[in-house]
Amino acid sequence: MKKRGFGKGMYNGFGGKVEPGETPLEGAARELKEEAGISANLRPCGILLFVNASTEYCHYVHMFRADEHEAEPVETDEMLPEWFAIPPTYRSEGVTPDPATPEIPLTQMWPDDELWMPLLLRGKYFIGRVDFGRVDADAQKGSWAMERWWFGEEK
Repeated sequence: MKKRGFGKGMYNGFGGKVEPGETPLEGAARELKEEAGISANLRPCGILLFVNASTEYCHYVHMFRADEHEAEPVETDEMLPEWFAIPPTYRSEGVTPDPATPEIPLTQMWPDDELWMPLLLRGKYFIGRVDFGRVDADAQKGSWAMERWWFGEEK
């Protein structure tokens, strides 16, 4: 769970800004180490573009995934890592999660996550765009609502 900043109180993947001189992969590896104390063999799995109606910029996000990691995740100032079970539809054959492990909490995540996450879980490379518009603070996931979106996968 995100503990501060943009998305505070929501479940979100690890990540952040790419520093000058870093590649997106190097930035993702650094953020993973800073936010969860772990290293992983990251591989690209997608690109997302987030457009926000009230700002003059957008977020161009390189997405990565890993099937294995080194060390156990730790809580940091930024994140409280938690484990969730992959839905049965997307599990590898022979994988049975601990029955006490909760399902992925999509209702506590950004609304677009449920649209691209199935592609990530199936191991597909995907590209997508989401346009957010401003609404009141009691609306969908805080003060932003999805207005337009599209997602596609590489065949």
